[in-house]
Amino acid sequence: MRKYTLKIIMLLGVFLTLGSLSSCGTLHALNVYFQDETELPKMPASYPFYVEAGAEDLAKTVQNHFPQAVAIVENSMGGKLLKTPTIVLCRSVACYEKYALVTQAVGETMSDHRIALNGEKLTREQRDVRPILTHELVHFYWFGRSVGFQPRWFEEGLAVWVSKGGGAEKVNVAEATRALKAGKQLVPHLEDGFFKYRSDRAEDYGIEWQMFYRQAGMFVEYLAQHDAVKFKKLLAELEKTRSLQAAWSATYTATPVQLWADFVKSL
Repeated sequence: MRKYTLKIIMLLGVFLTLGSLSSCGTLHALNVYFQDETELPKMPASYPFYVEAGAEDLAKTVQNHFPQAVAIVENSMGGKLLKTPTIVLCRSVACYEKYALVTQAVGETMSDHRIALNGEKLTREQRDVRPILTHELVHFYWFGRSVGFQPRWFEEGLAVWVSKGGGAEKVNVAEATRALKAGKQLVPHLEDGFFKYRSDRAEDYGIEWQMFYRQAGMFVEYLAQHDAVKFKKLLAELEKTRSLQAAWSATYTATPVQLWADFVKSL
């Protein structure tokens, strides 16, 4: 029952995304969620892979990296993908707007429904699609286990860490370290749920999104390396409880804020 409840909440999240409750916003969200990717050319692959004409070269990189990306995610998370992802690669802005809600992003995972990749932005900004694909597969891994709308620092930090910086390419570790030491930093919390996820924004902490992603990734990496046994337990508890708050309580005695302070000191 929890699995289907989460799927309904995620679908509701599609309707309410971007803070728009207007009929136009809701209609767009519905169109995106139910958009039929089979209208695009299908690439020969072991998974459903649809590519807009003109993005074939980028598609080859995705195809070549996909098995490695899956292996990286599964090895890092300690389990297998429970579903086969559908991947949509767009060449144009118009195409990506059909398949993604946050159209300014380079990639988006919609529940365990599909992964959309923004080829136009990837090409224009000369960004590597491989870490982006790996990043999105981390989200797909957890959505497939009905784990969603966890604290944003954890969800994104986990994906950035596993993908070795995917989604945070514009801010390197040195830049993030300087910001952290200057007090420009996120605050890790354990409150979850759709509305908390939507309201937790990088600008609330006075930092940009890629800085938020990089700091979150560095913190998750610290947790994983500082005590690997506890971190593995955290992931196992998260899969069992589907709540980071419950998983954290079962794993750590210190709060995220306390461990964050230790992390910043370690820099």
